[in-house]
Amino acid sequence: MKSLNSKSYKITIHSIPRFYLALIILLLSISFIFTEIQKSDIQVILYMEIGSILIVSFYLAHLVSRAKVEIVLDKRGFSHIWIRRFFFSKKKDLHLKWGSISTFDFHEDRTFDAFILQLENNGCYEIDRLNLIPIKDDFKSLVHEFQTISNNFKNTDQLTIHDNWIEKAPNPYKTKSFKYAFYFLSLGFILLTLIKIFNPNESIAWSSLGVIFFGLLFYGSMIYEEN
Repeated sequence: MKSLNSKSYKITIHSIPRFYLALIILLLSISFIFTEIQKSDIQVILYMEIGSILIVSFYLAHLVSRAKVEIVLDKRGFSHIWIRRFFFSKKKDLHLKWGSISTFDFHEDRTFDAFILQLENNGCYEIDRLNLIPIKDDFKSLVHEFQTISNNFKNTDQLTIHDNWIEKAPNPYKTKSFKYAFYFLSLGFILLTLIKIFNPNESIAWSSLGVIFFGLLFYGSMIYEEN
């Protein structure tokens, strides 16, 4: 790898608590406004109104829960520099020396992706990003390049040996406990589906089974993805 003096990434991140709090408030507020202004007995229009409420609330929650940071990797370590902070946040910039970082990880989930650094003092650094809306930034580049670039900088220190390099943390989706939970839920899904097939009048909704199916499909892909 070509020697670098530094590498920087500009990333849009999200606060998960702020996102869900804003989403709940917006859903309730916009729903109340819609019901007061427009009450429709036509089912198609009603569905369109509900869809509009969900889309508008979701997008506004995305806007109010986001921030922008610059991540800088250099010989001194890992730096988190605020470009635009979260609402009502006064968090300061953060700097971590390479020697304080033990492992890194990238978690994909159905709503948020997370980049995580596990620290030697049992602490944790984490940034999250909403993955349901296309965002043009350097997040994917950071995830793909971090291990190589960080260890390149860390290796310039003559006191650093290969055994202390920053490695990727084990995949939590591949643990036995998670797999057992996944198999148990899959069995439950199969039983519910069979009940619905043989008894169409059962109160279980096909839409609910569809949501469960796609959830199992996602987490199954996380379990069996290649390292």
